[in-house]
Amino acid sequence: MVLDPGTSGGGVLRNLCVFVAGVSLVVGVLGLIPVRLPRWMYPEWHEERRWRRREQAEWEAKYGSDDEGDGETG
Repeated sequence: MVLDPGTSGGGVLRNLCVFVAGVSLVVGVLGLIPVRLPRWMYPEWHEERRWRRREQAEWEAKYGSDDEGDGETG
């Protein structure tokens, strides 16, 4: 068989399988640790930001913006 230690070359394949299984186990265990992501990574935050931008745009369209200048710089 492929994983039989008596055959030549089986040690390398077995070691590779053990390594992959070990890495998968470590990643799986680390996945169980609860980690809070930054707020901007959640869809609710983006939805609220879009809502605020839409409200701001409606307000500025209706009443104008406070930072409207005369177009001159300096």
